[in-house]
Amino acid sequence: MRRLSKLHTMLERTGLARFARAKRGIAAVEFALVAPILLTALLATTDIALATITRRSVTAVAQEVAEIASAMAVQPNSTNQLTDAQALLSTDAVFGIFPTWKSLVGTGAYSVTMSDIQFQPTVVGCQSGCTYNAQVAWSYANPYGQNVLRTCGALSQSANTASPSYTSLPAGAFSATSVLVVDVNYTYKPIFFGFVINNIPMMATVYVPPRIGNGIQFIPKSGAANEVTCAANATE
Repeated sequence: MRRLSKLHTMLERTGLARFARAKRGIAAVEFALVAPILLTALLATTDIALATITRRSVTAVAQEVAEIASAMAVQPNSTNQLTDAQALLSTDAVFGIFPTWKSLVGTGAYSVTMSDIQFQPTVVGCQSGCTYNAQVAWSYANPYGQNVLRTCGALSQSANTASPSYTSLPAGAFSATSVLVVDVNYTYKPIFFGFVINNIPMMATVYVPPRIGNGIQFIPKSGAANEVTCAANATE
């Protein structure tokens, strides 16, 4: 009886051991099958999160540049003037939020453009309920990024929900008061899935009225290729 009991115990233990080994083997196979999927999902989520953060930061830096420039433009005599040197300092604010952009100088991966837009009533002498035409007064591009400027001339009116454009302004921006427009454009390259997902263009545009008065006059640097002044370059 004892021998039978021992034999039964041995068989039981052997069976349990085999079952345990089989279970561990199945778990290992399952992990080998699931792990690549989980890793792919993790990396894809990381890329999406980084792209979302970058997009928000592009908008934040455009706002920062506009606020700095509008503050610098205020003069003691209650006029608005911005020099080429001040425009450079303002647009260099991008490096405070994106310090890695310094390594992208000359690559064309980003651009920072600042422009003053003047408005004139479509009907001369209109005092209320007016509609307006928009004209570029001047445009400046940070020299370390891509040289993208708003060209002199009229800007068309687009829907408020339309994507930013260098040739138009949203309907909500048209008013009797000029606006300082800052466009920041950046090409985001996914870190992990760049070989599958194309580069993602990101553009943010903000509109800031002058701190005082109406219009910001630009004092250009002679011969500079990264800036343009137009007929409307004067403080009203």
